Amino acid sequence: MVTTPEGKVKTDVPKLLKALKARGLAHRFMRSASIYGKAGAHDFICCIRGRFVTIETKAGNVKPTDLQIDFGKETIAAGGISYKVYPKNFEAVAREILDWALKGIPLKGHDFSIYDRKSKRRTRRAVSKSASDSSGDS
Repeated sequence: MVTTPEGKVKTDVPKLLKALKARGLAHRFMRSASIYGKAGAHDFICCIRGRFVTIETKAGNVKPTDLQIDFGKETIAAGGISYKVYPKNFEAVAREILDWALKGIPLKGHDFSIYDRKSKRRTRRAVSKSASDSSGDS
């Protein structure tokens, strides 16, 4: 069976988290895409050694969507850690997570603020906020 680069990473991440769970150091949730899920939520939502961590997997250097970028920024703003994992950086991210889980070396995560907003695509939040702003009395 041929696996896509993103599919390979999506199978490697659970193996890492499963190994940590066996030691009592992690709990994970891999969300499935559905109409009931939160748009933009990262692929893996976990707690590793008491720290809230989200992991978004991508093939190659594919940029996360605007909603995924917002999710990463919101996670970081709330004190959590977010990662964008792709085949080339999986080993480095896995090493960082293992160092945190086993040795207590602080996590760095991915800087989601590096993505500038070149596109003018509006998110659901922006649409609903602008709709509520225009409904007030003038």
